[in-house]
Amino acid sequence: INLREEELWVQLSLLAPDRWPTIEQFHRTMRPTRMLNDVLDGISRPVPNLPRAIDHFRALQHTIGFAGDPRLVEAVNLVQDEGAWSEQRIENSRRRLANLIRRLRPLNDLLVRTRRRDLDWHMARRSAITLDITLTTEEWRLYEAARAWARTLIQMRHPDGEVFDWALIVPERMASSCLPAFAAHVVRQLHSQAREVLDDYDEDDEEIDLEEIEIRMLRRLGNLNELIDAAEALGETDSKY
Repeated sequence: INLREEELWVQLSLLAPDRWPTIEQFHRTMRPTRMLNDVLDGISRPVPNLPRAIDHFRALQHTIGFAGDPRLVEAVNLVQDEGAWSEQRIENSRRRLANLIRRLRPLNDLLVRTRRRDLDWHMARRSAITLDITLTTEEWRLYEAARAWARTLIQMRHPDGEVFDWALIVPERMASSCLPAFAAHVVRQLHSQAREVLDDYDEDDEEIDLEEIEIRMLRRLGNLNELIDAAEALGETDSKY
């Protein structure tokens, strides 16, 4: 699943609420990740793009959190070893370098990607049980507010309606999963940060990024206010539990 960085930040903020207080801090964490992914793309080609890998690795050698990392040193030595990329050894070198790169990713302590081929094929199976639940008025209000916010995001990003950006329905998916957790997230993240951006925004300031503009427009449309109010009104209600 390929999420935009903003959506990924929202998801990971639930796991580590204080790690990236702002999206800008998360962007700084993701810059090395983009470089590592670029190296992976380069070495997967029929003719590996080793010069690009060397350039990115050298940049990472001067990056806080990567400088002096023995895995990075090993990756640099592997790329610079011409013999390792001969016709007889190239496939083994690809796998070895790819494994080193995956181990260097900054989000490894929060995210784990498990490939099916690495698992036992005789895996446990879940038996789904359908339960009929009657939501309270407060729960329905929050769920509908999440749906309205998701629809507004999609309409703003794609006003012509030609593209359905499913990643933008993350608020609705979060609300469907657990309303109390979603309410806590809204109160913690949106209530403090979105309103702070709008209240402190200078009307004469010409420098404002897309995310701030979206939040400003959302509040004018009323969806953001309703979402925050509905989250605050939910309280301890949890019909699923």
